[in-house]
Amino acid sequence: FRIKKFKFWRNSMSEKSYEEIFADFEEITNSYDRKNQYFDILYDSTSVTSISKTPSSEDFSVSTKKSGYVARTFNDIWEEFAFKQRDGLKLIKDKLPKAINKGDNIATYEGWKFNKVVTPKIDPANIPLEDKIKKIREIYDYVKSYDKRIIQVRIIYAEILTERIFFNNEGCQLRQVLPRARIGVTPIAKEGSVVDYD
Repeated sequence: FRIKKFKFWRNSMSEKSYEEIFADFEEITNSYDRKNQYFDILYDSTSVTSISKTPSSEDFSVSTKKSGYVARTFNDIWEEFAFKQRDGLKLIKDKLPKAINKGDNIATYEGWKFNKVVTPKIDPANIPLEDKIKKIREIYDYVKSYDKRIIQVRIIYAEILTERIFFNNEGCQLRQVLPRARIGVTPIAKEGSVVDYD
C-alpha cells in the first residue's frame, strides 16, 4: 500500500499557558464595567490527528494547535470581534468601545468558576503515530479477511483535543480540555449482484 498523504499543520501563534490567558482575559473583562454593558471573551483551540485506510491508500495528518479568540459585548446591540493572533487582544478596546453613564438598570448575574481537564486512562497523544497506523492496518486486515464477500474496507480514525476558555465581566472564569478519539469501520460486501455496506 502506498502512503498518499502525510501532512503536518503548523500554527503561527506562539503558545501561551492557560494561566497567562486567564491573566489577559481577567484584565480585559475587568476593564468593561458591568453596570454599563455586558462583555465576554472566548479562546478556542483544537488539535486533530486523523488516519484513514482504503485498499489503495493510507492518508494521515497531524495538526498542531489551531486557535482563535472571539470577544463580544452588548451595549444596546451585540458587537463581536474575532481574531487568531494573540496581539489582537490589544485591539479589543478599539473594536468594542466601552459604554458610559448607563446607570444601574442592567440586570447582572453571579459569575462562576470551572477549570477541568478530562484525563483519559490512556492518552492518545502519548501513543506514537507509527503504533496508531499499525493498529489501523491490523483492524483493516481483520475486517477484510472476516468474510470472503467483503470486497472493500475503509477505516477512519480521528483524535481531537479541544480547549476552551471563557471569561465575562460578571466573574465567570471557565476552562475545559476535552480529548476525544473515534474510529469508524466501513466494510463493503458483495454477494451475487447485491452490494451493501455498514
